[in-house]
Amino acid sequence: MSIITLLLLVFIELFVRLCFPFIQAQGCDKIMLQDFVYGKSMGLAPNRSGIFFGRLVHVDGNRSRRNAHRFNKKKNAWLHIGDSVTMGVGVDDDSTFSALLAQDADSINILNPSLIGYSVVDYKNVIRQLVITDGNTLKITHITLFYCLNDIYGQTFIEKPTQRYKLLEFIKTHYLTYIALKALLFDRPKALYEYDKKFYHPDGKELNQVVQELSQIQILCRLKNIDFNIVVLPYLSQLEQKNRPTKEFNILNTALQKLNQNPPAIIDASPAFDGEEEVESNYLFGDGIHFSNDGHRKTKAFYQSKVAR
Repeated sequence: MSIITLLLLVFIELFVRLCFPFIQAQGCDKIMLQDFVYGKSMGLAPNRSGIFFGRLVHVDGNRSRRNAHRFNKKKNAWLHIGDSVTMGVGVDDDSTFSALLAQDADSINILNPSLIGYSVVDYKNVIRQLVITDGNTLKITHITLFYCLNDIYGQTFIEKPTQRYKLLEFIKTHYLTYIALKALLFDRPKALYEYDKKFYHPDGKELNQVVQELSQIQILCRLKNIDFNIVVLPYLSQLEQKNRPTKEFNILNTALQKLNQNPPAIIDASPAFDGEEEVESNYLFGDGIHFSNDGHRKTKAFYQSKVAR
């Protein structure tokens, strides 16, 4: 019976891989991560390659995901900072919106040290390290912070490698049938959105804390004469509500304006997907947070039309 069960599982996995090639693996190579790179925040290991969500990620000597251009010390730099969405898990190096923007930016280096699990606390640690502690040796003149709803809580950490954790990581990384069944049996995108949106109460302590952190980042940038703006990236469930701008964006923007008389420029990216009846194709299968190739391409086009020069 054990052999028959194993063969059945293998057959189902082969069937899923052949018939549904758009299903992405999850998980990442821990060898790509290093602790205490930016203060208390981890970072990508320099000059390494590894798998994130089934796609090969290459990291350059500046701990940034590679793009079309090699780093040129004579040029200024534009820092893109965000979590796994900006990092671009699940798509190739040249398909992230950051890499697509780099293709049209010959006059400036684009750095993307974004990492899965990052939140606003990590963004502040990265920016402080690069522009203050390291003396801005990378010549950063522009910073765009790509914000997601889940940035309102948490800080990156490496989970303890218990046996249960190792088993789950192996399944998510190698057994696509698990990803398919989870997507079919549960509305994961809606569940994630419902969990995260509850933190966006106008008087909530989490919102107040994240606004404080964003304002501190703005102060750091002003001290170094660095242009700073924020782009809020939408979840699938927000797009399905067809609200432009989204409710959560309005709450965050209002909170920033109340705290700061001269708040940073903040842009809601959800209009990048206006006019689409079916928006699921802009996200990885069963995901609802991470963009597909289509999602990255449309985000790049929207942002470029608004502020990128």
